Amino acid sequence: MNHEERLKFVRAVVEEKLVPLLTAKGLEYSGVTDTNRNFKMIAEEVGDVDKYTVWNIYFQKHLFSLKSWMKLRQALAEPIEGRIYDLINYLFIFLTLLKEDQEKTEQHLHDLAEQNVKEKLSPSVKPPPATSPVVRYGAPF
Repeated sequence: MNHEERLKFVRAVVEEKLVPLLTAKGLEYSGVTDTNRNFKMIAEEVGDVDKYTVWNIYFQKHLFSLKSWMKLRQALAEPIEGRIYDLINYLFIFLTLLKEDQEKTEQHLHDLAEQNVKEKLSPSVKPPPATSPVVRYGAPF
C-alpha cells in the first residue's frame, strides 16, 4: 500500500465506520446535549475519580481486547476491526474532553479579565483629583 492508498483507506474508515459509530454510540450513551455526559456522570457516581479516569477504564477495556487478539490471532466476541474503531474513537473522545476543559479555562480567563476591567472602570472607585491642593504650612490653600 502506498501513501495515497493509505490516505484513501483512512478517509474511508473515518467517514464510513468511525463517524457513524461515534454518532450512534454517543447518542446512546450520552444523549444529545452533552456528548461526554456519561464520563462525567459515572465519575460523579463513583466519586474520587474524574472523567479522564472513567475514559481510561473504557479505553483500557478495548486495548486489552486488542492485546488478547494479538496473542490469540483471533477475536472471541466481535471482529478485531470493531475494537480498533472503538479505540480510535476513544482517542477522539479524549480530545473532546480536553477541548471542553480548555474552553472552560479560556472562558474563565476571559471572565476574570472582563471582571478586572469592570472593577477598574467602576464608579465606586474614585479617581484621584485632577490637581492636588497646594499645602503650605500644614493647611491647604
